[in-house]
Amino acid sequence: MDRIFSKKRVKKRAISLLEVGIALFLTSILLTVVLRIFFQLPKIEKNVENTKHSYYPAEYTQAKLQSVFSKTIPKKNLPKHLKQHNPLELYETGEKHPSIFVIFDNGIDPDNKYRGEVIGRIYLDFEKNLSLTIWPSDANKEDYRKDILLKNVKSFEWEFFNPTYSPIGTEKLSPQWENTWTDSNLPPMIKLAILFEDGKSEKFHFFPSSGFAMITYQ
Repeated sequence: MDRIFSKKRVKKRAISLLEVGIALFLTSILLTVVLRIFFQLPKIEKNVENTKHSYYPAEYTQAKLQSVFSKTIPKKNLPKHLKQHNPLELYETGEKHPSIFVIFDNGIDPDNKYRGEVIGRIYLDFEKNLSLTIWPSDANKEDYRKDILLKNVKSFEWEFFNPTYSPIGTEKLSPQWENTWTDSNLPPMIKLAILFEDGKSEKFHFFPSSGFAMITYQ
């Protein structure tokens, strides 16, 4: 009788170990699949962006630059080695079409150098492409990433909305659009007008995370 019960216990224990082994095996397969998908997500997102860019360049440009401007880092939050700069600067010296330098939070990136704060430049390159180039904020200029936004661009113009402008000799506010920007605060609105080589045009509007106080009009 004792032998019969002993055999049953051994058999039951063997079945339990088999079940545990199968469970561990299935768990390892599941974890492998999940981790593989997790590490491939940045590549998948990049491929999706490239597809959008190929078929919808204007929509891609709007989304890309809105993301950049909305993640611009306020001057008070800039790291020490960037404190001498404004978060958004217009560079005009020696250029037919002014470019914009912007310091923004690039978020999570597969390449550690491009995570967190980076320096971006929006400009017209020698091949007439409206481009966005970014550099790691603490690296030399040899490390960079270039993203072509629009091709065959003949010219472009920036405009910045100034809600606190007041004419000389008066305290009355007269908000207006301006072609330059030197304030350490971000403008509440930015306008970009594009003229293409074929004569077509396109306008974009962006809304940064502005440091201006809300103005109420009566």
